[in-house]
Amino acid sequence: MSSHESIVAVWLDGASCPVEVREAWALDALDADRLARAAHEEGLGACLVSTCFRVELFVSGDRPAEALKAWAREQLAAARPDAPRDGFLDAEGEDALRHLFRVAAGLESAVLGEAQILGQVRRARAAAEAAGVLRPALRAAFDTAVRTGQWARRVTDLGRGTASTASAAVQWVEDAVGTWSRRPVLVLGGGQMGRLLLGRLADTGADVTLVSAHAPAHQGFAVVHPDALADALPGASVVFTATDRLALPLALARSA
Repeated sequence: MSSHESIVAVWLDGASCPVEVREAWALDALDADRLARAAHEEGLGACLVSTCFRVELFVSGDRPAEALKAWAREQLAAARPDAPRDGFLDAEGEDALRHLFRVAAGLESAVLGEAQILGQVRRARAAAEAAGVLRPALRAAFDTAVRTGQWARRVTDLGRGTASTASAAVQWVEDAVGTWSRRPVLVLGGGQMGRLLLGRLADTGADVTLVSAHAPAHQGFAVVHPDALADALPGASVVFTATDRLALPLALARSA
């Protein structure tokens, strides 16, 4: 990091925000591309870590930290002009780095030590590198964050046992309902979280049906198109939603 280069972090405090606020701030690849272009035009570094639970924007540049934080908040507001903005926190310098390291270690996740976040940090770093907005200070910060996350999982109990939201969800339901044997289960969404749920349910004996528009037929579970959700829902004992889109309208849930 140069003597004049600042690093700041602006992030959505997911722990205190209701689900609908987190959903409103689910930024996608197009948002990340737009943000990278804006950073490139300003000569700034920028790296966005965005998942269904979090929005973390790290910015670096030869400007005062307060100016960088203001720029980051402006970009986020432009991405979601109608979303509430009072759930965001910010930090600068060592505090921003400390937050990044906590994120990579899974200390800021809904499930302590979550395994998926380290890969998400790596992918965010790679995307910023490909877009040409991973300035040296940010590159060093993210490289150190990945190593920190790996070290934390290697020398502590982080990441052992229930280390993903999917695992925690399945365990919570198991504690509540008991045996899975032949229990009809719906999993809505065939993305990463849906695949984690399917993997966790594979050996339980549950009768699993995946609701997905794109997943191919599979030997271990049934696959139905979202158009058939209204027919599949009444027979389900447990429903997992694993998508950042509206998957289960309230009226449909009530009718089932």
